[in-house]
Amino acid sequence: MPITFKKAPLVELVAELRWEPQFSTATDQGGNLLQLPSSLLDTSEFEEFFQRFGGAIYQHGFKQMERLVPHGAPLPHDRIACRYRHEDQKANPVLAQVGPSIFSINALPPYKSWNEFRPWIEVAIDSLFEAYPNLGKLKVSVRYIDAFKEPFLKGRNATDFFESDLGFSLNLPESLIKRKAGSQNVRVSASAIIPLERMQMTIKLAEGKAAGEQAGVMDTTVSISEEIEPDIEQVLSALDSARSVIHDTFIEMTQQLSGILEPEGTDDV
Repeated sequence: MPITFKKAPLVELVAELRWEPQFSTATDQGGNLLQLPSSLLDTSEFEEFFQRFGGAIYQHGFKQMERLVPHGAPLPHDRIACRYRHEDQKANPVLAQVGPSIFSINALPPYKSWNEFRPWIEVAIDSLFEAYPNLGKLKVSVRYIDAFKEPFLKGRNATDFFESDLGFSLNLPESLIKRKAGSQNVRVSASAIIPLERMQMTIKLAEGKAAGEQAGVMDTTVSISEEIEPDIEQVLSALDSARSVIHDTFIEMTQQLSGILEPEGTDDV
């Protein structure tokens, strides 16, 4: 059984697909030609796409639809317009979201494992391909948002936690530290981009809140460098690869937190 955590800090897991937007020609007040995303000029084609997607994913239990952009309003090509929730009360919460050039399937707490989430990914992507059969090549990524609050923080600020427990170095130069007023803690946010084999990892660290509690927030995204054909097996394989990098990195990074995370299972299968 793959490693899972009884007390995972996960806030949200996102499997995301993006594709090149369609462009249309328009003119400005001076008569100059402009290239603008079609979704900003004529939303009718995209409204039909949303309806087709909603009908397709409805068959898989996603029967609750929430509109995030009003009908008739311009649609930024990279903005989510519609959100769909499944009605399986026995399964963990899952959202499917779609916009003119973006799609995501999101797992929410209490998240159990990638193996349980993956079938939802597959049916949602199948619904996308059914609704949009002429999709071009896809940009694929997986994103994990973790919020380490108590008991992870043990009364410390997020910066101290990131340094002492996760191994990040977030030191500031003395020229800044000596100007700090009073006994208040310095709050540091940081980001790093790590090139990988055929992938790229982006990690962002910040002090934030989760469920109203102070937390150290770690936002990790792994993107596949090459574009993927709109083929379900190729897309799932790419998502599996991106997820594996995040999963393995998290396990190595949090070894000294195992007493709080309470890991179960083994990945030696």
